[in-house]
Amino acid sequence: MEARHNFSKCATYDLEDMKLSLNMIGGTLTSWFGDFKCLRTLNIYGNAIEGPIPVSIGSLSYLENLDLFSNNLTGTLRDWLGDMRKLRVLRAYRNRIFGEIPTLIGSLSYLEEFDLSDNNLTGTLPDSLDEMIKLGVFRVSGNSINGTIPECLGQCKPLVEMDLSSNNLQGVVSESLFANLSSLNYLELSSNSLEVNLHSNWTPPFQLFQLSLKSCKLQTQIPQCVGPLR
Repeated sequence: MEARHNFSKCATYDLEDMKLSLNMIGGTLTSWFGDFKCLRTLNIYGNAIEGPIPVSIGSLSYLENLDLFSNNLTGTLRDWLGDMRKLRVLRAYRNRIFGEIPTLIGSLSYLEEFDLSDNNLTGTLPDSLDEMIKLGVFRVSGNSINGTIPECLGQCKPLVEMDLSSNNLQGVVSESLFANLSSLNYLELSSNSLEVNLHSNWTPPFQLFQLSLKSCKLQTQIPQCVGPLR
């Protein structure tokens, strides 16, 4: 994607939406994406783009929807999250992004959906997750994230979907994690080294439609009122 001369005038005319998905585009992303200062939507998913995500994308302060999934992108989140304070949707699953989820993600207070599944993320989940007060979907399955599930994730009250499966998480999961998650209906914790310890008489604040705890250590029976399950 080196054809800057084909897009430079678009930057001048305040382009707001760029959709280049499913076009078999190869090569790398270049820094001129940062020239589109008024972009609100950038969709380039389902291509064959490789290499690091340019730092300049982090300067798109009006960006609301960023879809990068199903490419071969690399680099770390810290490199480009930048000042995208209006970002609502970040989907970059099925890439090769590595490193930790940085603490600065908490500054994305408008973020509603975060999906970095099937990458090469490592490290622990940051303690700033509760600062994303509108977060409804959090998916990081299929990475190498370790440590425990931070209690701050249980403070994301709008959370509907939580998928932490297929990582290296450990520790005890108790009802305190879910006390404020009244909207939760999808919980996926399978293929970790977690111990699930819920009191049999516990009444959760939510009603799940899907629950997966495969390979977790169940210390007690799952309360019947967690369901219906499927």
